[in-house]
Amino acid sequence: MDKFKENKINVIWQCGNNYYDSLAKYNCDTVKVYPFINNMGEAYSAADLVIARAGATTIAEAAFLGLPVIFIPSPNVTDDHQYKNAKSLADKGGAIVIRDNEAADNMFPAVLDIINDKDKLENLSKNIKNFAGIDTAKKISVEIIDLAKNKNRL
Repeated sequence: MDKFKENKINVIWQCGNNYYDSLAKYNCDTVKVYPFINNMGEAYSAADLVIARAGATTIAEAAFLGLPVIFIPSPNVTDDHQYKNAKSLADKGGAIVIRDNEAADNMFPAVLDIINDKDKLENLSKNIKNFAGIDTAKKISVEIIDLAKNKNRL
């Protein structure tokens, strides 16, 4: 957090209820620590860059909103699926992925590199939108209707 403060980078940090008591000490003019954020839309709208775990909902939100993102997948999930999901975006230029055990050394340099390069921010935003599936509900509906019409052929 000291590096963020020194570089005058504003941070909105949702840390979880279990960690809030130990992390609240970082609250200051440029760093706001919350145990939980009820209005993620508001937080996302204030963000130039998001740093997050790579859960399915977070990935979907980032893709739908076109948020430049650094994913730090949780190492505590079955089959390392957060890493695999985030890596599929990163392989197509839609995100940056940093392993949890490398975050202490690599996260802040990555943040500086990205936020100081407007083109990188724009490319991450543009590329992650390719994963949004904006018309997914329509595609699923059409598929269900087709299956229902052709149920005798199944």
